[in-house]
Amino acid sequence: MTSSIDYLFKTIADTATFSRTNLSSLAWGFLKLDLTSFILGIFASLPLGIVAFLFLGSSTIAALASNHLTPSTGLGSLFSPLFASPLSIGAVIFGLVFYFVLSTVSGTVSALRYFQVRDIDQNKPSSPLFGAFGSLFSRYFIYSLIYLIVVLIVFLPILAVVIYPSSLVTAFCCVFLVLLLCMMVFTFLCQFSLLELTLNSASPIDAFKNSINLVKSNLVVCLIGSFFLFVLSFVIGLPISIFNNLLQSVLNMSEPGSLVLYFIVSGSLTFVSSFVISLYVLPFQFLFWKGLKR
Repeated sequence: MTSSIDYLFKTIADTATFSRTNLSSLAWGFLKLDLTSFILGIFASLPLGIVAFLFLGSSTIAALASNHLTPSTGLGSLFSPLFASPLSIGAVIFGLVFYFVLSTVSGTVSALRYFQVRDIDQNKPSSPLFGAFGSLFSRYFIYSLIYLIVVLIVFLPILAVVIYPSSLVTAFCCVFLVLLLCMMVFTFLCQFSLLELTLNSASPIDAFKNSINLVKSNLVVCLIGSFFLFVLSFVIGLPISIFNNLLQSVLNMSEPGSLVLYFIVSGSLTFVSSFVISLYVLPFQFLFWKGLKR
C-alpha cells in the first residue's frame, strides 16, 4: 500500500512538472484537436436533435433537460403520434447510425492527443496532429463498437423502466444495478485500453486484454489512481454542474429559445472544463501507464 501511494504521489508530481513545462505546446495542440472533436460531436448530434424536436416535441425535450421527467410519467406517454410511423423509425435509425459514425471520427481525433503527449515526453519533434488518424480510425471504430455493445447491455433495462413504467419492470432495477456494477468493473479494468490502442497500435481486442492484464497486475495502485482521477474530475466539474442547475432554475426550459441558450452555454462550459482537465489528466494517464508498463 505504501509503495502504491508513493508511486501515485510521484506520478502526480511528475505530471505537474510535465504539464507546467510543456503547457503552451500541450494547450495549443489540445485546443485544435478538442475543437475539431467538439464540432464533429455537435454535427453528430444534429440528426438526432432534429428527430427529437419533430417526434418528441419541445415539452419532452424540456422535461429531459430540466430533469423533470419521472419514471411514473414515462417517455411513452410523451411521444408524438408521428413517432410510431415508418418515417420516424427510419429517421431515428439514420440518426443513430450517423451519430455513431461521426462520434467515432470525433473520438479518434480526441485520441490523437496521446501521440502529442508521447512525443513531448520522448523529446521527439511533434508529429502532424492528424497524421495518425487514418491508421487509428478503423481500430477505434471497432473499439467503440465493443464499448457500445457493453453500454447497451447495461442500460437497456433502465431504458425499459423509463419508457414502460410498471411494477413488473421496476422490479428489474436490481438487475440494472448489478449490470451497472459490472460496467464500473469493466471500465476500471479497461482504463488503459485506449492508450494500448493508440500508442501500442494494439488491435481492439488486444487493447482490452493488455489493459485488463496490466490492471490485474497492479490492482491496488490502479484503484488508488482511479480514485484520484475521480476526485480531481469531480472537484473541477462541480462548479460547472452547480452553474448548470442554477441556469435551469433561471431559464424557462419550456421555451425553445431558452432551451437553445441553455444547450449553448452548458456545452461551452463543458468544453472549457474538459479542455482544462485534459491538460493534466491525459499526461497523468500516460505517465501512470508508462510507469506500470516498465
